[in-house]
Amino acid sequence: MEWSTTCSVLNKVRGLENSPCENQQVIFIQEAFPGGAPPGEEAPMLTGYVSYVHYTRRGLITYIHSSIPHTLLGSSAQVDMTFQLFEITVGNGTLRLCNVYSAPGVINLPVLPIPTDSGMIYMGDFNARHPALGDSSSTPNRGSKPLLDYIRRYRLTRRDIGGATHARGGYCRSHSHSWPCGT
Repeated sequence: MEWSTTCSVLNKVRGLENSPCENQQVIFIQEAFPGGAPPGEEAPMLTGYVSYVHYTRRGLITYIHSSIPHTLLGSSAQVDMTFQLFEITVGNGTLRLCNVYSAPGVINLPVLPIPTDSGMIYMGDFNARHPALGDSSSTPNRGSKPLLDYIRRYRLTRRDIGGATHARGGYCRSHSHSWPCGT
């Protein structure tokens, strides 16, 4: 699950309590604090989840269901490309999840954790526009070519429903992703 919106984080979390995504095991939110995170700001509580806040730039919040064994492996210190890296236990193995936000017009992919043999899922807002990335615009932006090169270099598979993940004016739209995992 991932969002990139202009509405407040409190509205995003309130919307989760009674939505179809309330049963998701992992929830990623980008641009959690439009205008910047106030000092000491915490993630709104979401029943049954452990929350992780990353304050750089406009902030990231990750919620992981308390029944999922997991570890926060690290967070970025870069302002233009922020991320939170987690490792979760799935069956007898592990999988890494990376909540990512890239500033518009800047994509600094070398700061991202490199995919591992056990698996890596990057979810987030890369601010990259290109038809090959599911964008309806025929005009690619600066971030699209480096992102497409990264996807090819590491043989990643793009799984999304395409289109914008937000609309101006505070409307929240979510994208839900499911990956079958063996046990």
